[in-house]
Amino acid sequence: MSRCAAVLAASLVAATSFARPVPPAAPSPSPSVSPTASAPPRPAPTPGPPVVVWLLNGDRLTGTIASESKTALRVQLPFASILIPKSRIERLVRANGKEEVLHAVERAAVAPSAPKPPVVPTSHLVLVLTGASFWQAWDRKEAPPDPTLRLQVRIDEEPVATWTDATLDPKDLPGAIVNTFAFTGGDEAGMAAPHVLLSPPEVQPGRVVLRLGLPGVVGEGRRLGIAYQTNEGSAASPAWRDVAMATSTVTLLPEGPTPVQLRQDRGHMEFARKHMRDVESFRIEIAPE
Repeated sequence: MSRCAAVLAASLVAATSFARPVPPAAPSPSPSVSPTASAPPRPAPTPGPPVVVWLLNGDRLTGTIASESKTALRVQLPFASILIPKSRIERLVRANGKEEVLHAVERAAVAPSAPKPPVVPTSHLVLVLTGASFWQAWDRKEAPPDPTLRLQVRIDEEPVATWTDATLDPKDLPGAIVNTFAFTGGDEAGMAAPHVLLSPPEVQPGRVVLRLGLPGVVGEGRRLGIAYQTNEGSAASPAWRDVAMATSTVTLLPEGPTPVQLRQDRGHMEFARKHMRDVESFRIEIAPE
């Protein structure tokens, strides 16, 4: 072996002796992905405190103010929206806690030991009118002084609410004086008996809803009467006469609404030979809804 070969062999042996295995590089840990925390859902807005309305008759209503004008206050109750003239309001406590006295009432002093007056139970009658509208027609030469029509609701023979319609409908029957009571034109004026709360008519497709609050009128066996009337007197001195009516026995609940359906059918009623005929055939069927 030559000297150069010997030196090369010795170098290879030395290099092999001192070599160390290089461990593979550990994989760098993947960055942990922390999920983005979703924002907590916003709580539903808490409704503001209600308004409390004391009426001059001693009744108290709790609800929210839907609208207000100089002469009236519309209060949203759980069962209906009621328009209350401010002339009937003694005082009210608004949502911000401020008390306003509209009409001061002198009340007798009550001894501390005297019991509080009992809460008067109130029924909520809901009348749902469906079917044909009631109407009347007259010959122009024989028309009454006042062709107004009136719808009256009675409980135990006592009137509790009325709606009058004095607007004529000449297009319904050309050549005659016609009044159609249909709750469609906003011409019907409502009037309630004392202590009765009356909501505006709700005109819906195919039906009209009338809501009445009746304090102290609750229980079974109450006599409900519905009557359409014509005026045989004048507008200044009316003389109302029933021309179509129906009665039925209902149960007025002290809590929650009492829905009653009034199905109307014109029967054979017609205007012929310048006179109304078969008006008595107009039917009103009273049935629980």
